[in-house]
Amino acid sequence: MSAPTLDQAIRQFAAEKHYREQTLQRWLALSDCDAAALYRLATGLRLGENQLRDLWQWAVEIATRDHTTVAAVLQAPEIVAALEAKWSRNDRLQRVKHALRRRRFPELSAAEDRARSLVEAAQLPESVRLSLPSFFEGDEVVVTCRGKTPAELQAALSAALRWANTEVCAELFALLGGDV
Repeated sequence: MSAPTLDQAIRQFAAEKHYREQTLQRWLALSDCDAAALYRLATGLRLGENQLRDLWQWAVEIATRDHTTVAAVLQAPEIVAALEAKWSRNDRLQRVKHALRRRRFPELSAAEDRARSLVEAAQLPESVRLSLPSFFEGDEVVVTCRGKTPAELQAALSAALRWANTEVCAELFALLGGDV
């Protein structure tokens, strides 16, 4: 018995996952390269229909902006590496989402990278931790100070307050507020 064609494989996967006919027909209407890349993504991560549609839409937006194909977007080294990694399915899915998000929002990704470098540049003691908002959604920094004694806690709080009065701190908040 011969191997199934790409269309047959897509139909079988879509049936197993209970995809709607509209999604299946849209998928089958793609070029073979794009359909195959989407198939590798969907089967590699065992994507449900909503997950597939989200990642597909992101890939289309990137491809449109970059004047390329969905296949080219999904064959980027960071996405291929995430798909082929020996991590759990959820970890691989998060890595793929992260890679697509970085490509989809390059300016936001650059701001996130700058914010992380500002946190590292703060050179605060281990007793002080700065946490940025998840996915850069929000404008608050959480500062956690720890101490085993009142003196250790006071030292941590003092270090955090000194940092709060620096240009680095001001720049970080400007990034979070979209002012940079």
